Amino acid sequence: MEMSQNMSVVDSASTENKTQDSNTFFYNPAYEKPARGVYNPPLNREFIGVYVKGIDDQTMYKIIGKDGKVFKAISHQTGVDYIFWLKSEEMIAIWGFAESLPHAVNRIQQRINLILSNDLTYNYNQQFPALVR
Repeated sequence: MEMSQNMSVVDSASTENKTQDSNTFFYNPAYEKPARGVYNPPLNREFIGVYVKGIDDQTMYKIIGKDGKVFKAISHQTGVDYIFWLKSEEMIAIWGFAESLPHAVNRIQQRINLILSNDLTYNYNQQFPALVR
């Protein structure tokens, strides 16, 4: 599992239920509709967390996608039950069966690396625009 400087993984059997502000998202396929801003993980699943320390809110919104679109897709494609950004803990929490968690972590890390590299390219191009002849 490759990780950038800003990311690390934490694994735990359980965590406390927490309520976050409206800037957090989760997706649980067991529900009919995705919910926004309510941390309510399944109690009968394994947990793994990806620390995102130092990544600003605007970048996290890009990682999550509009209305949680990217987290929903990763949940569906990897078979995990629940992905949630714990803003105050600077961590993305992932809940699901143990065999699905490494795939979800890998997809989250790929997404983070993609967004960070796109932002760096954009910032570099803004700072040092190409000369047009």
